[in-house]
Amino acid sequence: MSRGTLTTAVLAAAGAVGVLAALLLPWWSALVLFGALDRLDGPFGLSVTWLDRLPEIAAGLGVAAVAAAALIAARPASARAVAAVAAVALAAGAVFLLSWVIDPPDPGSLGAAKADAGAYVATVALLVAALAASARWRSA
Repeated sequence: MSRGTLTTAVLAAAGAVGVLAALLLPWWSALVLFGALDRLDGPFGLSVTWLDRLPEIAAGLGVAAVAAAALIAARPASARAVAAVAAVALAAGAVFLLSWVIDPPDPGSLGAAKADAGAYVATVALLVAALAASARWRSA
């Protein structure tokens, strides 16, 4: 198996794992927030309402990784361009998710919010997908 084929397979598999983790595993445990939600900020100054959207973002990035792998396999001539775009998009998305996992909103005495298995698995899978897309870009 060539290096390009292997990295394309890893890209597809990591994307699929990201989708499954986003859809099937819990993202937040001990999420108890009482009042004052409009005053809570997450990373980059975003509001706490993003907590509900993070699994959807992870699933969308996973689908994009699988689609990129399929496009690379179907059109080897455009593999370098597709892999480059996928690597940048997946890296940016994974860093965004990682920032929420590392620094979730802290409501202090109002409750608690911490990342659960789904957040960790999906984020790591998307980081792996970004690395695989980057490796595929370099090998094309």
